[in-house]
Amino acid sequence: MLELPTVADVEACHARMTKFGVPESASLGRHSNDQMTSFYMRTPSGFDMEIGSDGLVIDPANWEVTAFPTPSEWGHQWAWQKAAAASSEP
Repeated sequence: MLELPTVADVEACHARMTKFGVPESASLGRHSNDQMTSFYMRTPSGFDMEIGSDGLVIDPANWEVTAFPTPSEWGHQWAWQKAAAASSEP
């Protein structure tokens, strides 16, 4: 994971990734658990790397166990999900 200073930086990085044809692993989205706005890209070595910003800062003194029903509030559609949806279209 690479954390950038601002969401605007994440959006600019996503635009560069798209412009230069770097494969997107998961679309821009926001995690439910840590509020991180991010996307995932495929590195030349073949692994996924998350690029994000604006995640929660946890204070261990006040932290409580929490469950989240979904991994993302919005976005983060994975490439395999897009491929499956495209293959099922007539």
